[in-house]
Amino acid sequence: MLLSPESVAPETLGALEDGDWTWIATCAKDHRLRPLLAYHAAAHEWPVPAPLMEGWRANRRRWGFTHLRQQAFLRQMVAVLEESAMDFVVLKGGTLAEMAYQEPALRPRRDLDLLVPTDRALEAQALLEGIGCAAPAWARGDGLEDRHHLAPLVAPGGGFAIEVHHTLAPPDWDGARVLADLLIATSQPMAVGDRAVPGSAPLPLMLSVVAHGTLHHLFDNGPLLLADMARLIERLPPDWAEFEEWCGRLGLERSAALVLALVERHAKIALPPLDLLRTHRPPPALLDHAALLVTQDMASREQRRYRAAVARGTGLAAAAKRALVPDPRTLALRAGTGIDDIRRWKAYPAWLGEKGRGYLQARTAASHHGEAAADNTLAAWLRSPD
Repeated sequence: MLLSPESVAPETLGALEDGDWTWIATCAKDHRLRPLLAYHAAAHEWPVPAPLMEGWRANRRRWGFTHLRQQAFLRQMVAVLEESAMDFVVLKGGTLAEMAYQEPALRPRRDLDLLVPTDRALEAQALLEGIGCAAPAWARGDGLEDRHHLAPLVAPGGGFAIEVHHTLAPPDWDGARVLADLLIATSQPMAVGDRAVPGSAPLPLMLSVVAHGTLHHLFDNGPLLLADMARLIERLPPDWAEFEEWCGRLGLERSAALVLALVERHAKIALPPLDLLRTHRPPPALLDHAALLVTQDMASREQRRYRAAVARGTGLAAAAKRALVPDPRTLALRAGTGIDDIRRWKAYPAWLGEKGRGYLQARTAASHHGEAAADNTLAAWLRSPD
């Protein structure tokens, strides 16, 4: 439905049962897919149940208003950073929404990610605080030493976060600093109202999407990974020879081969005969496992994290923190509020119950340990040199 909407037959959707639509609705909400599904459903006249379709339309409108607020902030931010002669680039969703999708609201983002040189990260943070951004009470540390971004800030007026990145994730990946420098050096202006905002150039943007979805998230960032790649390939195709060269320099051959194989399978996009797909094509079992991970619902994703903690022998301590201390952005998304809105806590009881159930299942189900082992096998394959 997301990646190849024109191939979805209306009669196929018409045959779905209530349980099928419930699963689709849950995944769409968990993974911020409702605006994109609303767009495709209207364009292709899908027989979506009326209450669900109305909810998708309302969510698309909501993200449209959020995008307008983010655009207004971006224009203000650019003026301040440019006045200080700061090199910077807007990462990931902030560029994808403006350049790769039919309309920006189709690519919701809970925060804006900004990449700056490491030696100017704290200065950039201070400049943003000077225009009204504030560190929320739940932010911890400055993140300069232990994370790839500084402590999140909340935009003036609330509603979304801003993260100042000083490198890419995961920080222990040898290519993180190299790709970060490439993103800044090759930034391209994108029109945001009457301002030109430095956005990520297509090639390093695609490389960063691959690295973020595989090495950092191991596909648990959901179907948007494949939607982003499909949009980039269709609307901003790279020089494939240069893409392969950079994958080799960054150690991303296996990651790129796996993501592109998933795009081939699910988006029905014909790719050129790439060497990396020939020499680094993933084994079928790993491709199937990655497809399972990228399409899992939020509850399954959390259970996998518990299982991994249990398999490492740190299950109780690691799961206890995750079970009791939610990311405010997750609560806000579930509650339909801004990240600094106290009303986000209305989603806490359901969130806590879900985490508790997931942890108990991870502790008691023997099969879960086997799935955790499959996760570890996939992670090891992505990181292993040929």
